[in-house]
Amino acid sequence: MKHVKTTFLVFFVLTTQRAFNQCDLSTVEIVTNYVPFLLDSLIESEGLRNGSDCNGAILFFPLNAQGNLKILILVPGFQSYQNSVKPWARYIASRGGGMTVGTNSIYESPNARANALLDGIESLRQENIITK
Repeated sequence: MKHVKTTFLVFFVLTTQRAFNQCDLSTVEIVTNYVPFLLDSLIESEGLRNGSDCNGAILFFPLNAQGNLKILILVPGFQSYQNSVKPWARYIASRGGGMTVGTNSIYESPNARANALLDGIESLRQENIITK
């Protein structure tokens, strides 16, 4: 039985080593010496899609970025309001793109919060179609 445990440990070490090697090119300078993007935002009253599974959405996007952006969508936790994740969305957007979606109630279940995130994705998809 000891032989099986040792084999698993060796397998685990060998497979995880490859995962950590992808960070070899990262340096402190690359992570800290960046030029933050100039940000703008778009809300529902300015034309962002108003979905039924979320209550309010704010899209933060960089003005001086080029090419396609990856956007992270944040939804607040249980009994939390959208404003609780707004600073994180702005921070993330200063490096790419960020969006917050609110829930229809602060007491929404995890499934309803997942649907709010999917509604946010649909808003982004439709915004992408409009801007092309």
